[in-house]
Amino acid sequence: MRLLLVEDNQADADFLAASLRRQRAGDVQLVTVGSLKDATAQLGVPQVPPFDVVLLDLHLPDGSGLQCVDVIHSVNDTIPIVVLSGQDDEEFAISILNKGVQDYLVK
Repeated sequence: MRLLLVEDNQADADFLAASLRRQRAGDVQLVTVGSLKDATAQLGVPQVPPFDVVLLDLHLPDGSGLQCVDVIHSVNDTIPIVVLSGQDDEEFAISILNKGVQDYLVK
């Protein structure tokens, strides 16, 4: 499984990578980028194997909130997106899920 993590906070990215190692998820390849620009570059190039899911932070240097989802969907509208957010707001979570996101996880 290939995961594209779009996260500008290095501590959060390191935590996720360490969590995968602790779970001995050797069959998971984690590719981390720190901006929407870098994410669209990764998604815009055919990958072998392709990414299976995007783990998406919603507070990035070049985008925030629903805009982040729209940018990812503009490049690949079929890839599953799981939002990782520090915002524990049920109403916002529902609105983001209604945009076609598969899940909303609070960091």
